[in-house]
Amino acid sequence: MAPSAGLFLAPPAAGGAPLAERSCATPRLACEALSRALAQGDLESALACFCPDACLIAPDGTHVLGQAAIGARLAESIEAGTQVAIEPLGMIVAGDVALAQPGLALRRMGEEWRIAIAAPWGWDPAPPLEAIGFTQ
Repeated sequence: MAPSAGLFLAPPAAGGAPLAERSCATPRLACEALSRALAQGDLESALACFCPDACLIAPDGTHVLGQAAIGARLAESIEAGTQVAIEPLGMIVAGDVALAQPGLALRRMGEEWRIAIAAPWGWDPAPPLEAIGFTQ
């Protein structure tokens, strides 16, 4: 039986920490680390889950780019007591990139996975036919 696309059982690289000690060793662990950091109000740990050039898409559709801007937005959310649960319902991994539903794109950076695009609140996509100019 072939292993699941989201299952990584390879040992760490020479000198690397064991899998259990690396909070972002797989895409799923990176999502869990972000969820845990936000639930605990730990801004520094939450930011460590993002790529330096990441994009965060807010519930209203606006976006911010880079860790500094994401940090400011997350700090506002933490201060306001906003609760965000990041529970990937599905995941596709292809080489050094992964898509997690709902709303996360991740990129492998060295031995760790980082969030490149995050829309953890989801978004309201346009109806498919209207989005490309067709009507019924």
